[in-house]
Amino acid sequence: VVIQPPENAAAPVSDGDSRDEEEGTINNLPCSLRHAPAYLIQEGCGAEPDSDDPQPPPSKKKKVTKIVPRRKKADRTAWPTAGGVTEPPNDFTKMRTPTEILELFLDDEVVELIVMYSNLYAAGKGVHLGLTGSKLKCFLGIIFLSGYVSVPRRCMFWEQRTDVYNGLVSAAMRCDCFEIIFSNLQVADNANLDPIDKFSKLRPLISILNERFMKFFPNETYFSFDECIVSYFGHYGCTRKPIHFGYWFWCGTTRLGYISWFQPHQGKTPSIKHEECGVSASLVLQFSEALSKYHFVFANFFTSIALLDKLSSMGHQAGIARKDRIDKAPLESDVALKKKEQGTFNYQVDMWQRIVCRWNDNSVVTVASSGAGIDALKKKIQVQQSNMIKVYNCFMGGVDRADDNIASIRGKKWYSSPLLFCFELVLQNAWQLHKTYDENPMDFLEFRQRVVCHYLETHGLPLDPGRRGRPSQKCNIDTSFGGMNHVIVKQGKQTWCAECHKNSFRCEKCDVALHVKCSVEYHTD
Repeated sequence: VVIQPPENAAAPVSDGDSRDEEEGTINNLPCSLRHAPAYLIQEGCGAEPDSDDPQPPPSKKKKVTKIVPRRKKADRTAWPTAGGVTEPPNDFTKMRTPTEILELFLDDEVVELIVMYSNLYAAGKGVHLGLTGSKLKCFLGIIFLSGYVSVPRRCMFWEQRTDVYNGLVSAAMRCDCFEIIFSNLQVADNANLDPIDKFSKLRPLISILNERFMKFFPNETYFSFDECIVSYFGHYGCTRKPIHFGYWFWCGTTRLGYISWFQPHQGKTPSIKHEECGVSASLVLQFSEALSKYHFVFANFFTSIALLDKLSSMGHQAGIARKDRIDKAPLESDVALKKKEQGTFNYQVDMWQRIVCRWNDNSVVTVASSGAGIDALKKKIQVQQSNMIKVYNCFMGGVDRADDNIASIRGKKWYSSPLLFCFELVLQNAWQLHKTYDENPMDFLEFRQRVVCHYLETHGLPLDPGRRGRPSQKCNIDTSFGGMNHVIVKQGKQTWCAECHKNSFRCEKCDVALHVKCSVEYHTD
């Protein structure tokens, strides 16, 4: 079930669910969200909301006019299709830690935006939040940790029971501080929201993240365009297979899952760009405008001959097309093609070098392209297929790969899940960059753990000196090798140097005893 924001989405204060975040069901929706539009999407049927497909005409006889197509049979040659990844746009070799890569997207400008609007929102309610950049990073560290350490209720991280207690979280931030930040987290000025834009509460963050994603994306040749659902409820009241209930986001990704552009779905709006092309085509055009000349791969909801014409000056693209969107191309019918051998395909090419191909596999598939050819592939495969089908299968699916890495976290307010989804996108994209350019990449779990440990240990509450035990011989690896702010200062008491075990100096950032002469060796080895 795909839902849209409530009609009062631009209101300064949004009503929340009637139960706690972890215990809410569809019966606990706020009143405003119960009156919001929703769509029931069945998997595998291809139905989409706001589809701009032409409706079938009334069932009555009409005079049929024969239309002579302006297409000609072309030689069975495939246009060359390039692939691969270009050189990184920046010097990633200097970024040795996951946190440094993450903060390419979550930089000071983004942090200051969140801190400013969150404090402003809390002050409007008479609450002294006192949020700082350091507190926000500690808060995000707990959010990222909950992506791989799952508990029925978040407050269990702070419980003193041995089976659920998390010392790292409880030492970094108090439970009441975490909850008050969560309830006041904002990324926009609620006094100046656009009433037409239903996602105006999130628009500043979405816009600035899209700029960051486009700035640092790995320059692959092919990009896929698809949708993903941001879950609203973590629990479902129905038995058997649960219903996916949440918001729809349109995402443009690379083959491996780096999301370079994303937008929330909010139906038809007066401010939609390329409205003459329909809702589905306008989304692809908005994504293509942000890119240079690349190849685009997208599903049948978007593909049409008119869209290929619009995109011809921006790049090459291929996609599965619905059979009523091929402008009456003289292809064999589905019934006739199904009677032939599996792997058979029929195609037509027009004078503008647009190819429409129909292929018989387990079902009949129609593909339209202005970039990939139709040469049959006769490698180590059991069924013959068109090169257009091969390109689609190879480069489609980046959104699904990214979706597997994104944790689902919900809150009481309608915009909590989409907001936390944005932070998860930042973490997922940072790992994609690390995996693309690092010679020995770590997996996503280890990458997430490194970020969590660094944020909680660096930006958490200082330990009570009276209760402090023996310090670790080595501090957090991301802190030690960060390369900045390692200042050796004079301390009043004698402690052992972490390298030679004799000294009265310490590193202010790592909080370990160090000689001046040992500092370089300690921070580089």
